[in-house]
Amino acid sequence: MKTIYNIAEYMTGALFNILFIIVAVVAVYFVTVQGFAFGKNLFEKDTAVPYVEHTVVIPEGSRENRADAMEVGRILEDAGLTKNALVFYVNSWLSGLDELFRPGTYTFNTHQSDDLIMEELVSLGQSYATEVQITIPEGMSLRQIGQLCEEKGFFSEEAFLKACSEYERYYHFLIEVPERDNLLEGYLFPDTYRLPQNPKPTDLIDRMLSRFAEIFDYQLEDRAAELGMTIDEVIIIASIIEKEIMVPEERVLCSSIIDNRLKSGMNLQMCSTVLYALNKHMAQLLLSDLEVDSPYNTYMYPGLPKGPICAPGRQAILAALNPADSNYLYMVLSDEEKGSHFFTNNYQEFLDAKERYNQQF
Repeated sequence: MKTIYNIAEYMTGALFNILFIIVAVVAVYFVTVQGFAFGKNLFEKDTAVPYVEHTVVIPEGSRENRADAMEVGRILEDAGLTKNALVFYVNSWLSGLDELFRPGTYTFNTHQSDDLIMEELVSLGQSYATEVQITIPEGMSLRQIGQLCEEKGFFSEEAFLKACSEYERYYHFLIEVPERDNLLEGYLFPDTYRLPQNPKPTDLIDRMLSRFAEIFDYQLEDRAAELGMTIDEVIIIASIIEKEIMVPEERVLCSSIIDNRLKSGMNLQMCSTVLYALNKHMAQLLLSDLEVDSPYNTYMYPGLPKGPICAPGRQAILAALNPADSNYLYMVLSDEEKGSHFFTNNYQEFLDAKERYNQQF
């Protein structure tokens, strides 16, 4: 009987030791992975890693229509998109995504985390032999993006606008947006995108919102908070700058006019916002156009318009966050061909410049 008890005691001890080793190994893996991820994020923030894009091709793995996670890690490490292929693989295994990566051609950048890359490898993958491409220019409205997609034969403008109106607010920058029509206006980042054959509207919307999340990173959010601005206010101002300005160096000057007018209580009086309200595209407004009763009519209503009026590019966003140190309150188009403006803080100078423009054009 004593022998039986000894064997049972031995087996219990051995089982305990095995379980202890397993728990210890898993704990070491977890601590190593999480510690590496924390260190990686800390390192990137402290050293301000340059924003660089890399296009990589993820081949099919041993499973049909799936990519091998370890091979994916090696490809990303070689491209400088992840610090360690093994850590990337372990992260994907722990999150249950290691068998879900889809082959295809992807463009990632050095500001993306491993988690965001993994999400795109699961949700945005497509066969690189059958993909299609679309370039969305800066300054397009939701309606114009839908029209462009319809022209390319992807899907109808109506289907696109419907998908935009029904999109879930799971990005934090959308959760904070007040209730309004055209919720995604300004947040679909203009860029070149690859889509699967016969794409759905959400295929494009997902990619454009993901790109916005990459561009409007923690540094820009910190800058907005420093200025006492919400992300939505930044994008509204950036969208006005995008529509009003053609000459790059004038963006910060336009931004300073908006800032100075808001602080002084003056109406913004930006033609671009009225054109958005009217859904028109023209060089000049008529006096009757200024009478449209719309929260986007900045001649009639003070403060910012109700929402963005187009999709601003990164430079317009940066200008909104970094207005020039000026006392300008007015600007008048001075060269129609170049799109350059005359800037002043003197109302009579503004009227004189406006008269010169009217006589010239």
